[in-house]
Amino acid sequence: EKAPMVSAIAWSPLAEVKIDQPTKENNWTGKIVVSTDTNQIKTYTIVFEYLEYDLIDATLHQFKDGAKSAICFMGDDGYWGTTQFMIETCRKYNIKCNLAMIANKMGDLAKDADGNYIMDENGDFTVILKDGKTNTSGGGTVAGYQSLIAQNDDVIEISCHTFTHSGFDPNKNDQLMAQVRGAQQILQQAFPGQDVLTYAYAGYSSETAALEKEKVKEALPQYYIACRGGTYYKVNSAGKDCPYYELLSTSFYHCSVEDRGKGGEYGDTWFKRAIDSAAKDGGWIMTMNHLIQENDDLDTGNMTVSEAYFEYVISNYIMKYIDSGVMWNDFFSNVSKYVYEYNHATLECRSYSETEIKVILTDTADDDIYDYALTIDVNVSSDWESATLKYTNRDGVDVNANLPIRTADDGTHYVRLQLVPDCGEATIIGQ
Repeated sequence: EKAPMVSAIAWSPLAEVKIDQPTKENNWTGKIVVSTDTNQIKTYTIVFEYLEYDLIDATLHQFKDGAKSAICFMGDDGYWGTTQFMIETCRKYNIKCNLAMIANKMGDLAKDADGNYIMDENGDFTVILKDGKTNTSGGGTVAGYQSLIAQNDDVIEISCHTFTHSGFDPNKNDQLMAQVRGAQQILQQAFPGQDVLTYAYAGYSSETAALEKEKVKEALPQYYIACRGGTYYKVNSAGKDCPYYELLSTSFYHCSVEDRGKGGEYGDTWFKRAIDSAAKDGGWIMTMNHLIQENDDLDTGNMTVSEAYFEYVISNYIMKYIDSGVMWNDFFSNVSKYVYEYNHATLECRSYSETEIKVILTDTADDDIYDYALTIDVNVSSDWESATLKYTNRDGVDVNANLPIRTADDGTHYVRLQLVPDCGEATIIGQ
């Protein structure tokens, strides 16, 4: 698309260099003439080959594997029995969830003689992990939580749910940053291997609640990539206007056995409506639940839900969409990465021959954080019987992957690939 440029440097102070740039008129031939005041020393000729290419039709999907919507499950506060039940349920249905953990259940932050939290010049705190029992409802020890999460990190991810889950003085920087950065440090150290890149606001019921939340929201982007907010039974946009730092949640409220699935004015109407809306029109659902208990004899509208009702919602309202590929479920951090990368990505597919397609996927996101593969469908020739994807990943490792040839509803053939942005040029080779 752009003419090549030739440059040269003469190392001898006696030499002069003259360059004739390649142009369409001279058939893309560049010349470098090296001479002195009296003699022409050497002429270099560089001929560029002009390669014509076709732009190939391709689709960069808004959600993984072409799903129409996404859903993240999140349990708040770290109740011991609830966490165990959510993990068991996730395993049963092959889904993933997040635990929004209050950091001071796992550790504390050191204070100075005046009672202020100690921060160094980088804004980091001194973490003191707890030993023995936590103050979570239903028991559990620090070591117990650590073991539970480590053994099940394929189905559960840690999110930060503030440091103290209670009011603080938003005008004191040490207290504010303890809720944001200090809490993150505690959870990162308590759960090695967990990046803790996502956040969930607390209730903020104090007199300064509005200011507390405002201050926290301003500080979050330095350390987190997304935050779940309050409950409004809303489907969040995953487009350019995605509210990364105030994603609204769809909460579990208990619904009695006789009212489940009836619709109308009954207890689970709004939850089901939000799920169905996301599956039909697209968007991103963030769920929220608090205590889940064995007893199923609870009043409709109770924020404590039963194990039977929680599983009822998963199995009857949600799994049909996940199993059919309409709705994508993953950890909060992975969906956040995907959505952000998608909204900041550029895709170009070119073909210089009948058997090769070049795929270039880039984005403007921070590569140190945003490393999730995006789903791309690339149209290929109907003559292809097989295809191979070759590229070098960000770690410098050569990747070779076989891609099955798929057939769309309109009869066109395509291949589907998962590609992390900014890996350079990838090549699809057809046979």
